[in-house]
Amino acid sequence: MLQGPQGVAQAQAQGYEVFQTAHGIEDTDEGKWLKELIIDCQYQVLVLDVRTDLANEAVQSIRESGVLIVTIDDPSDRRLHADLAFYPPVPQVERMDWNCFTGKRFVGWDWVLLRTQFAEAARKTRGGMPKAVPQTWVEDLPLTVLLTMGGSDPVGFTIKALDAISMMGIDIRVITVLGGAFMHEAALQNRPQLANVNLEILRNVENMASVMGKVDFAISAFGQTAYELAMMRVWTAFLCTTEDHRLSCSVFDRANLGKCLCTWETTTAETFRRHIERIIIMRPFEKK
Repeated sequence: MLQGPQGVAQAQAQGYEVFQTAHGIEDTDEGKWLKELIIDCQYQVLVLDVRTDLANEAVQSIRESGVLIVTIDDPSDRRLHADLAFYPPVPQVERMDWNCFTGKRFVGWDWVLLRTQFAEAARKTRGGMPKAVPQTWVEDLPLTVLLTMGGSDPVGFTIKALDAISMMGIDIRVITVLGGAFMHEAALQNRPQLANVNLEILRNVENMASVMGKVDFAISAFGQTAYELAMMRVWTAFLCTTEDHRLSCSVFDRANLGKCLCTWETTTAETFRRHIERIIIMRPFEKK
């Protein structure tokens, strides 16, 4: 989900009613504002998927008023005041202290929240936990790689990856998906070397499941997209912006669904080039 006006528009386009604080969340007592909103609207369930400073005491107060509290992938102590807590199958969950938790916890592939398009695609191919079933490679066609670095790509992974591919001289097709808040448009346009790349740029894609179904492997910033790619059985090389993401990525490595290549601090176009060439040589995405 995008933030700011774009995020509001995105939510409204999906039919959701949006409430905003008068002076911005940073200058508002978030807990008080949220409780008053819940009382005024007579809501019975509060789903929290936030990284703000919402106080534990506020969440507990709302819970004590009879509202069901649900948290999604929450590493903060707010989770201890939830009735239901949902997490992907990442090792961080068991490293947390759950001694004071009185709700129910759900952890695993079955509890990852995805858009309907991915659930529909998955129902056609499998049930249960993802297994490593990579894409089929057709020898007489060039490999197709998907580049997807999130809605804004704040650290510029897209540019570095494209620079790396332009240096390779290998016949591969590149589908690059740019989000609505992509931050590096000027740098992208100032890349004459991309004229030699078999490149297709897609913007604000609605049906990502369809795009993912057309590629041999992907290069992606780690995030929610990682689980979408896993659902679509696309082996993925992940780029991580935090150590927490690197740790989460280890689950995909163990399941042979992908591998973490590097973090943003160590990433250069040359680093990308070596990694991508190694992937093409090793072909971990091929059916055996």
